[in-house]
Amino acid sequence: SPLDDYPTAEQYLNKALTLPQRLVDPTLTRANLGWALFHQNKLVEAAGELRKALQFQPKMCVANYRLARVYYAREEWDKAAELFQAVSDDTTCGSQEASYYLMKTRMQQGLRDDAKTARDACLKLSPKSCVAAQCRAEGP
Repeated sequence: SPLDDYPTAEQYLNKALTLPQRLVDPTLTRANLGWALFHQNKLVEAAGELRKALQFQPKMCVANYRLARVYYAREEWDKAAELFQAVSDDTTCGSQEASYYLMKTRMQQGLRDDAKTARDACLKLSPKSCVAAQCRAEGP
């Protein structure tokens, strides 16, 4: 599918960002570019694009979650935990995935009680979802 063709997505998104005035949401376009880079394991570039997006919209759920995923992939547990926690705590985000990754990050940090809290938050959002099943299976 074209959505999984991250190198092509990267090209289109970079081109789109050359004319930001024509974009409905340049910040989201930049967050999508960061995600395309993340999926190509270009973690340094991905982090840069996502941080640029957050300069314009610091509370943007998508950009914060994606930057946290970059930090998680880089094993920067403290930075990842801080962002996953922020997204998980923000009820407007409603991100069960953020709670799941927060749980996994807290386990990497050796913080079992915090991992349990994140697991409980994950299960509370949508108890019957696939992500909830992952939280149950992989949690403390």
